[in-house]
Amino acid sequence: MPSALDLLVALNPWWNNKPFETGIRRENYFAKIQKYLKTGEIVVLTGVRRSGKTTLLFQIIDDLIRWVDTLRQLRRTGGDSPR
Repeated sequence: MPSALDLLVALNPWWNNKPFETGIRRENYFAKIQKYLKTGEIVVLTGVRRSGKTTLLFQIIDDLIRWVDTLRQLRRTGGDSPR
């Protein structure tokens, strides 16, 4: 069974400078979320399966990579994975 760190590394490919897919940019949704990033508020993405929540999250992370001191500040965890 993989360790918790192994699972986090697998969920966060940018920690090792690995490429990740960001899909088609949905500027309307992206802009709505982006305005909260500087407030320190927690943003929760909810929706039906396969509606693009993870894709939108990867787009936000791709944008934030330019602004953080260390890529480990950007952390993705999964709540629906059986791993």
